[in-house]
Amino acid sequence: MKVKLIATAIVLSAAFLVAGSNIADDSDNAGAGSPGTDKYSMSMDFDSSGEFNIGDVSALLYWLFRGGQAPDCSDAMDYNQNGRINVIDVVSGLRYLFTYTHRLPVRGVGCQVYPGCDESTACQ
Repeated sequence: MKVKLIATAIVLSAAFLVAGSNIADDSDNAGAGSPGTDKYSMSMDFDSSGEFNIGDVSALLYWLFRGGQAPDCSDAMDYNQNGRINVIDVVSGLRYLFTYTHRLPVRGVGCQVYPGCDESTACQ
């Protein structure tokens, strides 16, 4: 199962490279998110492990397409902060991890404030 997810992620990344570099530049709705108390979570850290890696992207794919466990902070998984979590966030995350595009998540890397999320233990 993990091999299929990783293969899917690689195919999506390749398709993204062919399609163009501006998919992640959908920041018209930057700052969109759930109302609530400001708590710190890590950008794109699906499991609140304290780092963003391929495991987070794989878990996001699994959640989106196979109904797996939801992310600890769904707002943190919205790479471009357009208010929707979809395959564009997955591909943007892969590009950040593997092609060194220097296109950071809209809210930045590391611990960020995400309204409506519980504080990540990695950010305490």
